[in-house]
Amino acid sequence: MEDVTRSAQKAIDYDKAGRYDAAIYFYGDAAQTLLDLIQTGKAPVEYKKTAEGYISRAEIIKARRTSRLSSTVKSKHQQNLERAEFLLYQALDADKAEDPEEAVQLYMQAVDLCLLSQSQCETDIRRKLRDVAKKALDRAEILKSQRKSSRKEKDTLSLPDVPTDGEL
Repeated sequence: MEDVTRSAQKAIDYDKAGRYDAAIYFYGDAAQTLLDLIQTGKAPVEYKKTAEGYISRAEIIKARRTSRLSSTVKSKHQQNLERAEFLLYQALDADKAEDPEEAVQLYMQAVDLCLLSQSQCETDIRRKLRDVAKKALDRAEILKSQRKSSRKEKDTLSLPDVPTDGEL
């Protein structure tokens, strides 16, 4: 019974200290040791509820830990979405400031971030990332085509026509 008491006390101490992996281990150890003692007749059957309580507490801690981990993952994806939106807005600002090269670069960074992030996230955030990527890509393509057409215009000289004899 001393082993059960020691493990249970350690589990509670670790639980209170926020060291959940250790708490889970010691709750499990206390429960298993107590169940073994009950089975061999060295502890009364009434202690089975106590063992079940230890098991229950370990499962609750596991569930909370899993929940925290998944919310951390969600927040990472949410952060990527916010970063992509930020890049899109920076690109729009560069676009308005008539700096198409900077704007295209920022649009493409937003697209890259969206594409890298969307394969690992939930549907709602994936849809939002796809929307941001589409907006950024569409605008980058427009700017690129405008740059190409303005280069062609610069390449053609606008020379005056040669006068004919009738214009002298």
